[in-house]
Amino acid sequence: MTEPKTVVFAAAAMDDLLGIADHVEAATSRRAARRLLDQLAATAESLADHPERAPSVTGLVGVRGLQISRWTILYSVGEAEVRVLRFWHERRDPSSVELDP
Repeated sequence: MTEPKTVVFAAAAMDDLLGIADHVEAATSRRAARRLLDQLAATAESLADHPERAPSVTGLVGVRGLQISRWTILYSVGEAEVRVLRFWHERRDPSSVELDP
């Protein structure tokens, strides 16, 4: 069995999580925001054990996308780490995604 990879969150992914929390809290409740953030973070962390499980994203070289509810976790897989790049809502245009270098 292979060793789990380290999961690292890019600054843009962390900013996305903060924005998601603010939006969901304003639209529904703090509790709902916390529940969604926990779900997104736990799913991203689970990529440590199975980083190859999501398909490649068309038009984004080296980027995979794992769908969870209305969100896609965009990430790349390196030798020892999984880098979570963005949390992308299904209504946003995927061609407008900006990724940290």
